[in-house]
Amino acid sequence: MKINVANLQKDEIIGVEFQANNESLGFADGKSEVFLKEPAQVKANVEKIGDSIWVTGTITACMKLRCSRCLDEYEAGGRTDLKLEYRKAQKYFPAEREDLDLKDEDLDFLEYQGGEIDLAEGIRQNILLSLPMKPLCRDDCYGLCSGCGRNLNNEKCICEKQIEK
Repeated sequence: MKINVANLQKDEIIGVEFQANNESLGFADGKSEVFLKEPAQVKANVEKIGDSIWVTGTITACMKLRCSRCLDEYEAGGRTDLKLEYRKAQKYFPAEREDLDLKDEDLDFLEYQGGEIDLAEGIRQNILLSLPMKPLCRDDCYGLCSGCGRNLNNEKCICEKQIEK
């Protein structure tokens, strides 16, 4: 997912299409709560505007998620917008400066070195930010019984004090 931008001229636009899989996005490490069911489809335009390289487009992905109430795995998919700004490393924040006063806009971009940008981290961040904070397999998920631990979507509670649906 690296794109050569060394010869990209100001206001020139390059169209790119590719697939991003679990390994390339860091979702295959066994620690991630996100797993792509199939490779994500990325369609984007790369453009040099001033000193920045802008990547705009869409990501279409189908993921396996775990419900935050019943802990069942379910599939969710969708399309999310991609808008990334890359700036040359060290140009804006020299390494020898430790006393910089950073503002929010100073942290709103990714850095690149040499003549290539690597889109993997930007795509990964966009996918993660598009996920719900509390994934639900369905809106009316009853979750797990706090007493006996049974999945109340599939079976009745066996506790002495029944939990009502």
